[in-house]
Amino acid sequence: MMKLNITVDLEWLGEDGDMDAEVKNEIISGVKNAISRDCLAKVEKEASKQINEAITASIASAKKTIEQKAIQFADDWLEKEVTVTDKWGDVQDCLTITDLIKSSFDKTLEKKVDSSGNFSNDYNAVPLVKYLMGKRMEELVQQKIKPIQKEIDAAITAAVNAGIRKNVSDKFAEMVVATAQHNHRAIENKNNDA
Repeated sequence: MMKLNITVDLEWLGEDGDMDAEVKNEIISGVKNAISRDCLAKVEKEASKQINEAITASIASAKKTIEQKAIQFADDWLEKEVTVTDKWGDVQDCLTITDLIKSSFDKTLEKKVDSSGNFSNDYNAVPLVKYLMGKRMEELVQQKIKPIQKEIDAAITAAVNAGIRKNVSDKFAEMVVATAQHNHRAIENKNNDA
């Protein structure tokens, strides 16, 4: 639905001026201008929308292309062959960067460390991988034992308390019996003396 508000200004009509024709021309001109403004606004809005969509699509496409190029560059670089030399420049090995990284990683895991995890050549040093696995195993065991530890502590406390109660009651019973026997002998000795 389109709503048009048209104002007609008639400033001057000549002697042979036709008021109806002048009003008609003003109305036609006003309708044309209103329709033009409305169409222009719609065209601008649609163009802006399409431009934004095109920009968004271009950005997404550019990101995807950059990611693909970066991945391809990294893959190409990792598969590039390099020559490893010693300090004198003598060729020691010829391998890809991926293989070089793997080899370096393996050598690092095989290096010896002390009980604090510091690299060491000490006699008691262990390979880094063994140290890391030992620490990890210790953490996992602690995680598994921690919930059970409270139950174990409670069971030990209950057993100790029950043992103490039994021992105390047994000792108390022995004391009562011993006291009763002693008193009974004392009474019998009094009766025999009398």
